[in-house]
Amino acid sequence: MTDVRRTGPPRRLEDRTRLSVPIEGEVDGIWQRAFHAQVTEEARQHADLPGSDFFGRSLTINSDHITFYFVGDASLLPTYLDMIEGAITPANEVAAQERHRLYAAGAEAEREVKDRDEDMERELKAWVEKQPAPV
Repeated sequence: MTDVRRTGPPRRLEDRTRLSVPIEGEVDGIWQRAFHAQVTEEARQHADLPGSDFFGRSLTINSDHITFYFVGDASLLPTYLDMIEGAITPANEVAAQERHRLYAAGAEAEREVKDRDEDMERELKAWVEKQPAPV
C-alpha cells in the first residue's frame, strides 16, 4: 500500500535556491512518476505563478525527500509547498491503482504461461501415446 506523507518542514540545502521537503513511505518509480505528473498538473493550474514551469522540471524525488529549486519571491514559497503537499495524496492513489493494475497483469500473464505449459504437456503426452510401440 502506498502512503507517502510529508514529515517535516522544508529546509534549504547548500545551494540557497534548493529546498528539500522530507517525506516517508513507499517511494518507487511508479510513485515518482505519479507524483511528478500531479505536481506538473498543479503547476499548469498556476500558469500565472512565476517559475511554475521551472518548478515542475526541477523536482528530484528520492526515498526520503523531494528536492526542488526555488528562485522566486519568498512570499511565493508557501504556494509551491502547497503544490507539493497537494500532489502527495493523489500520487498515492494513482500509484496504488497502477500497482494493482500491474500486479493483476502480472498474475494474468503467469496464469497464461501456466495454462500454455499445461496444454503443451497434454499435447506431448497425447503424441507419445499415439506413437507405435518399439519393436
